[in-house]
Amino acid sequence: MNITKSYPPEKLLPWINHNESLTLKAELMGLEVRVLVLLQQWRSTIFEREIIMFCNNKPWWYGRTLIPKQTFSKRFEIFSTLSTKPLGKILFEDPMIEKIHCKSLTLSVKDLKLNHQQLGLVEKQDMDLLWGRASIFQIDDSPLYLTEVFLPEML
Repeated sequence: MNITKSYPPEKLLPWINHNESLTLKAELMGLEVRVLVLLQQWRSTIFEREIIMFCNNKPWWYGRTLIPKQTFSKRFEIFSTLSTKPLGKILFEDPMIEKIHCKSLTLSVKDLKLNHQQLGLVEKQDMDLLWGRASIFQIDDSPLYLTEVFLPEML
């Protein structure tokens, strides 16, 4: 992952700079949202979740969440029942959860390790670089890490 100082496409700026739930933003735009869970598992002391958020049946963003065990245990009843629920709604509904850092980023399509179909790409499409944002949330002084990568269907 490379943090960069170049500028994202104009159409993505409102999404990158949005300080609230992307899911709620999409719903307020009248889009039908659906979460496809790609991975949801424990790796040692970290709970890892990877999803693709579909808007009107098109893949709009990829999300990866890392939740340390100490953080997970502070909201066990919520995190243990995530299933296909959008995490963003949960993070922004709880007044005790605070977003403490957010930075835009670029990364290579290869870095995501997803196939072209999952990303909404045509197999030989010329798309090497994707934009996103990396955020850190604080839950009772414990971190939660969220990376969101905007997929070509958004453009």
